[in-house]
Amino acid sequence: MPSIVMPIIHAIPKLEDYGLSAETGFLPEEPPLLRLPQKYYRPWETIMESFNALLLADRLKEVVDDMPVLSADHLRNDAERRRAFLLLSFIAHGYVWGGKFAAEVLPASIAVPWDRVAAALEVRPVCSHASVCLWNFRPIFAEEPLSLTNLMTLYTFTGSLDESWFYLVSTAMESRGAPTLPIILSAMRSVRANSIKEVTYGLRALAIHIDDMAVALTRMHDKCDPHIFYNKVRPFLAGWRNMAEAGLPQGLRYEGCEDHADGAFRNYSGGSNAQSALIHMLDVALGVEHHQTGDGKLQTIQAISPRNDFMIDMRNYMPANHRRFLEHLEQVANIREFCLEHKDDAILSEAYDACLAMLKAFRDKHLAIVSRFILIPASNARRQASADSRPGTGISATSGTSTPKGLASVISESRSQLKGTGGTNLMAFLKQTRDETGQMAVSNWAKVLMANDYGHADLSNCDERLFIGLNGAEVDDWTEGGICSA
Repeated sequence: MPSIVMPIIHAIPKLEDYGLSAETGFLPEEPPLLRLPQKYYRPWETIMESFNALLLADRLKEVVDDMPVLSADHLRNDAERRRAFLLLSFIAHGYVWGGKFAAEVLPASIAVPWDRVAAALEVRPVCSHASVCLWNFRPIFAEEPLSLTNLMTLYTFTGSLDESWFYLVSTAMESRGAPTLPIILSAMRSVRANSIKEVTYGLRALAIHIDDMAVALTRMHDKCDPHIFYNKVRPFLAGWRNMAEAGLPQGLRYEGCEDHADGAFRNYSGGSNAQSALIHMLDVALGVEHHQTGDGKLQTIQAISPRNDFMIDMRNYMPANHRRFLEHLEQVANIREFCLEHKDDAILSEAYDACLAMLKAFRDKHLAIVSRFILIPASNARRQASADSRPGTGISATSGTSTPKGLASVISESRSQLKGTGGTNLMAFLKQTRDETGQMAVSNWAKVLMANDYGHADLSNCDERLFIGLNGAEVDDWTEGGICSA
């Protein structure tokens, strides 16, 4: 008689096993270090004490070029390594993008220790979401919870309040998203217990917290000026991938690290919210799949396209414990499957689809920010470049070898060619991830509402089921009862 192979049932992950917390989520439980304790690393700390002044005076490169190559072996724990990674990230990106022309070679004084620290942390040596948002803050008042009224940045490239606010909004969003971690794990345990009631309760709570994250994101407009961000901040956050027009046709060479598996020239993406494990976790938990960016026809993309390489690659920029938590979560993700199996339960389906609606709304708000902070300034830059190159002005948009390099100098011909700091075709990628979120809805009714086909909804595709009233009771139609009925 053939033996029966029993399926492996993985345990639901525990936050403490991955250095995560229900209070701080993917942010470190203790605030980042304010200084490395070893005198050996004083050269790095000294540069950062005058970092903005050195950039302003165009003297950062000469200071870095004269700096000795320090070993990373004296860093004793991950807190110190995260501090070192933060310092080296700012120094490196200031070196590459801070001058009139992009630097194609990163000197060994930065490249060698940065590469070693990154290897120890199992991240890529490039300025990332982790370095500017997760490891670059301190509370103003230690006894108060983290929020936009109790956060400050440790470092910025420009020294501007706008840049600080840009990072802190993401930090605050991570803090607001912390409760979603235990909620998701609890919902997964409730699925295994086959408790529709508890899964529904968890999904309703999750929807509320996703909405709370979106509220934090909308605060971006309060204190960050789009012109300053686009022209002054964004260029420093770019990586070395797809940056030929910005002055790095081959990527960036890390001097002294030429024997690395990634080659002599590295091609890494820059900082991106796609590197946030919080957003990836929500996708994994809710079963949202992202495919290769296509031509905008979502059904065709889903039918023929594999998983999105960019989203997969973004995990390589996350802290190792975040990446491993996501990998574990993928092995036990069961919420979507459970909701599909019980799709006749209207209240459960409503709770699940509400989570997707909130996540899609979050991505809509992100798109609105991208439009205001990148698309509109880029359009203004195109018009200015066109005006400057008109006959009679004596200026050509493409003339001469003295054209400054860097992301701010790249004039995209159209929205479709505009690249993000991560090196992607920005709007096509963001719109598709937004639309894919809505299309995962359990009920056809919810899919129609989230299809972005405004004014052309095919109501024949909606589910035939009883409506659910505000008190959770089933009603036959919308014509009787309601909050305004006598």
